[in-house]
Amino acid sequence: MKHYDKSNWKKVRLGDVSTMFSGGTPSVDNKSFYNNGNIPFIRSGEIAETKTELYITEEALNNSSAKLVQRGDLLLALYGATSGKVAISNIKGAINQAILCIRSQMFLPAFLYHFLTYNQTYIISTFLQGGQGNLSAEIIKGLYVDVPPASEQSKISNILSQIDSHIENIERIISKQESIKKTTLKMLLTPQSNWIHTNIGSLVTVLRGESLQSKNFVSGNIPVVAGGVGIAGYHNKSNRPGNTITISASGANAGFINFYKEPIFATDCSTISETNSLDTLFLYYVLKSKQDSIFKMQTGGAQPHVHPKDISRINIFIPNLEEQQRIATQLSEIDAHIENLKQQLAKQRAIKQGLMDYFFGN
Repeated sequence: MKHYDKSNWKKVRLGDVSTMFSGGTPSVDNKSFYNNGNIPFIRSGEIAETKTELYITEEALNNSSAKLVQRGDLLLALYGATSGKVAISNIKGAINQAILCIRSQMFLPAFLYHFLTYNQTYIISTFLQGGQGNLSAEIIKGLYVDVPPASEQSKISNILSQIDSHIENIERIISKQESIKKTTLKMLLTPQSNWIHTNIGSLVTVLRGESLQSKNFVSGNIPVVAGGVGIAGYHNKSNRPGNTITISASGANAGFINFYKEPIFATDCSTISETNSLDTLFLYYVLKSKQDSIFKMQTGGAQPHVHPKDISRINIFIPNLEEQQRIATQLSEIDAHIENLKQQLAKQRAIKQGLMDYFFGN
C-alpha cells in the first residue's frame, strides 16, 4: 500500500468547514403531506435506502420546515435506534429534524462518509453511552478531521469503497448460501416411505452435563459448553468425546442446538454422543431443523429450562445409517462453504479496519 505523507494533511474542525442543516416534521394531521406527491420523505432509518414509503407534494415541502437534500448529499441520523449512522443519499428527498445533512467544499462526500463511519463507535459511546439517544449538530461540528488533498481523498475513498463492495458481495453470497442450505435441509430431511418414525429417547441416551463453575476451570484447550450459544471457557479435561450434540439446558438460550467435532466438557447442557446405529451429525441437522419448536419447549419463569427428558420425547423420522451419512455429508459441505465465506468476510473486515486506523487514526 502506498505510504501517505500526513504532514501535509490539515486538521480542521468539521463545523468550521461545513454547512449542516436538518429539517422539520410536516404536520401528521395534514394528509396532503403524505402519499400524495412525488418527493420522497426520508426518515432516519432510511438514509441509506433508494426509496421510502412516504412522499410529500412540492407545495407541502414549501409550506413546511422540511428541507430538501440532493442525491449524493451526506446524511447522518441524529435520533433513535439509528443514531450515528451515516450514508450518502441515493435519492433526492426531504428530511426532518432526525437527519443532519452535511455539505463541505473541503471534503469529498465519500471521504467524509468513511471518516464518520470510522468515528461512529466513538460518537455513540461518547455521546449516547452505547444506547439509543439523540445527537446534535453541535456534537458533529465539534469533530476534528485531518484533511488530505482532494486527489488523496479520492484515492482513499476508492480503496475503502472497493473493500466495502467486496464485503457486501461476500455478505450477499453468504445470505444466498444460507437460503440454499435452508431449502436443501428441508428437501433432504423430508421423510421417505422407508424411513422409521420414532423418538430420540428410543435411539440414544440424552445426558445432562456435569457441574463446573468458572472459578474451577483449569487452564487447558478443552471447550467448556454451558447454557449459552457458544463456548463458556476452556478446561484441561473433557467429559464428552468428539462428534457430540449439545442442547443448552437453562437461561434465555435454553434449547439451543450445537455440534462439536472435538472433545468438550459439558456443564449446563444436555448432550448426545455417537452410537453405532445413528449418525450424530445427521441427528444434529434434524434437531437444528426443529430449533424454533425446541426453543418453545422451555419451561420455568425467570430461568427457563429444557430438560433431557424433553429432548428424548422429540419425534423424528430416520433413514438407514448409510442414507443418514450421505445426507449429513451434503449438509456439512454446505456448512463448510458458508464457514469459509464467513472467514473471508472476517478477513476483509479486518483489512478494512486496519486501513481505517491508518487513514483516520491518531
